[in-house]
Amino acid sequence: MYAAVLSMLQYWGIDDKIFCFTLDNASSNDRMQDYLKETLLAQDGLLYNGELFHVQCAAHVLNLIVKDGLKVIEHIVEKVRHCVKKVKYSETRKKTFQSCVSLAKIKETKSLWLDVPTRWNSTYMMLDRAILYREAFREMSEVQKWCPYL
Repeated sequence: MYAAVLSMLQYWGIDDKIFCFTLDNASSNDRMQDYLKETLLAQDGLLYNGELFHVQCAAHVLNLIVKDGLKVIEHIVEKVRHCVKKVKYSETRKKTFQSCVSLAKIKETKSLWLDVPTRWNSTYMMLDRAILYREAFREMSEVQKWCPYL
């Protein structure tokens, strides 16, 4: 990866104009930026002696912080994820869930949301939607053993 990045910087003629690189925390990125920093420093191509060269991606850092915080409620997140998957991937369960929504007198029209583990905001969306349908899940838990009351 180092050789490819350096080659492109040289090709574009900006290898002496780099201020910083924003990367996530992958170890391959760390090694690549170490090699790149060393090469660019040897060419006297970095400001402030390269002290500001590696800037970690704020979105990635935020994602790591939130994922760490979610560990506190992981047992709840897992229950919600389990129930949402069961409902979303079965037409029969969707119909049963819709009946439970009606029984609970929920007027909400938004669909359930299944999270993507690499995107913390999708976990937020999943939990937010599950809260809207909490009473429907309670109804569902009374007729479906696989669905614990959330």
